[in-house]
Amino acid sequence: MNYKNSQQFWKNLPSHGTIWTAAVAAGVYGIIVVLLDLAIAHRFGTGQQAATFQASFFVLTFLTSVISGGAVFGAFVPIYVRLAKNSKSNDARTFSTHAGLRLGLWLMVAAMIVGATSPILFKIIASGFTGRHQDELVLVTRLMLPMLIGHGLASVLVAVLLSIGRVGLAQLSPALLPLCALAGYPLWNEHVGARILAIGFVAGALLQTVLLYAALRRWHAEPLWARRDAAISACVREFFHAYSITAVAHVLSSCIFLANQAIAGALSAKDWSVFSYATRLPMLAMAFLTTVAVNLLLPYFSVLVQEGGLRGAWHKVIYIGKWIMIVLIPIALLWAGSADWLVKILYVHGAFSLDDAAIVANVQRLFVLQIPLNMFGIVCWRMHNALERGRPLVFASLGALAIDLVVALPASQVMGVPGIAMAHTIAIAVWAAALFVGLWAQKGKALPGV
Repeated sequence: MNYKNSQQFWKNLPSHGTIWTAAVAAGVYGIIVVLLDLAIAHRFGTGQQAATFQASFFVLTFLTSVISGGAVFGAFVPIYVRLAKNSKSNDARTFSTHAGLRLGLWLMVAAMIVGATSPILFKIIASGFTGRHQDELVLVTRLMLPMLIGHGLASVLVAVLLSIGRVGLAQLSPALLPLCALAGYPLWNEHVGARILAIGFVAGALLQTVLLYAALRRWHAEPLWARRDAAISACVREFFHAYSITAVAHVLSSCIFLANQAIAGALSAKDWSVFSYATRLPMLAMAFLTTVAVNLLLPYFSVLVQEGGLRGAWHKVIYIGKWIMIVLIPIALLWAGSADWLVKILYVHGAFSLDDAAIVANVQRLFVLQIPLNMFGIVCWRMHNALERGRPLVFASLGALAIDLVVALPASQVMGVPGIAMAHTIAIAVWAAALFVGLWAQKGKALPGV
């Protein structure tokens, strides 16, 4: 792989072709996820198997997003780009090998800890599940834990692909997880449906890792095994330092959703399912937007920083943020107004009733209002990543989590699940504002000449 070409690729904002490639790949992923969600709703409704899988998958999604997904990406890309910028392709490949191996060992330990403590964990965050339902929840979660390791290794390989400009496969490969889960549909039933889904996701994560490694070998950019010299060891230590701070920030920001899901689960198992169904499409939409555009900005921001182009970086953030608001505010308002119709069209089949749809729509209506704020917050987050500043991410996430708890706990008692969705939207607004203020406060020092 010609690393000079990859640097030239990211010299300007991602091209229309790159964005369309990412959009198609993310769209395929989104369609498969929606089909999986509809299949679960049709087969299980808001019953025990649906709630069990959703609760287990929620915990694994939380773990992958905070310790094997976004945290890896945010810490890895700036260092990899810096090594590749100097045409030290072997150094970049050696760094990815040692960083990936150490990450894999850490995730293995984390998976064992989660497996051992899952009975206590679910008594806290899913107290509305009782008796045998709790036991099934623990079993399904333990079945899914190997996904954490596969996802972590795949995250490193995806970060390499994005850093060298291979966008399509990097964005499409996550679709293997829900696709493998959906492939088990004929085996789903009211006794082991959640277990079959869990096994499908594990198989998808392992298949994704193998496919990505094979693709990198074809482009001569696969992780390279070599002894670490002092420079590579320093880069690995820098990666884990940045990773640890970024992971803490991701834990805190993800705890906003985790806390709200737990508050819903404390009301009842059905309220857990309602909150899950109501937030699934908005979360998928935000993941799609993040995949298509915002994640493409981290290599761009990183190259901008490494090239010394800090003068215009602040203006890039403002420019992108302006267009996010212009485009997404009307879409969010339209979605909120049509939530009843949308939920009925998508979900009212089989065991999912009209009464279920009305409840889900009321929650979704309040939740979707956060979409433009969330996207702008992620743009600011990626600029902080590129500048290798982790503390502003921690402070912004901690403040937003505190606001969420202060609002969500009383609101859930007064308004039920819709109150929880309202609290989440307020917390995201605080989070995005704090990240923006963090960049504003540093622009004179980090972005001279602005």
